[in-house]
Amino acid sequence: MYVGCMHHFQYLRRSSVSLLAIIGFSLSRWPMESNLRLLEENEKLSNEYKLAQLKLDRKAEALLIISQELASCQDERDNLQRKCAELALKCREQRRLLKAQKIREQQAEQTSRKDQADILQTLNRVNDENRALSAEIEHLNAELAEAHGDAKASI
Repeated sequence: MYVGCMHHFQYLRRSSVSLLAIIGFSLSRWPMESNLRLLEENEKLSNEYKLAQLKLDRKAEALLIISQELASCQDERDNLQRKCAELALKCREQRRLLKAQKIREQQAEQTSRKDQADILQTLNRVNDENRALSAEIEHLNAELAEAHGDAKASI
């Protein structure tokens, strides 16, 4: 029987007659259902692939947008850091100038106080000299008046 089956099989291979037509209708439905199942599974996998590809494309677009935003943020950060460094430099320069101005003002104030003290001392000395000269003038006027009185009395 084995040889006979092989003989029929070889005959079917040589002929264009379908094995399914010989076996019968009930057996011929099984491969068709299997093919349908394979087609459905293939379509399901194809849809999953398309969905995954769509998700991947969207994520790639999102990644591109995020990358561009990151580059923009990095540029903004770099600009802000540069401005911050410039402002820090200006701040240090202003502090230096303010400190120098404060030192000049303190020196001017010290000089002013010293000058005021010198002026006050000179004023006191001049007042003392004026009092002394006034006293000497009074003394000389008194001597002059006495000398005039003596001169009149002698004449």
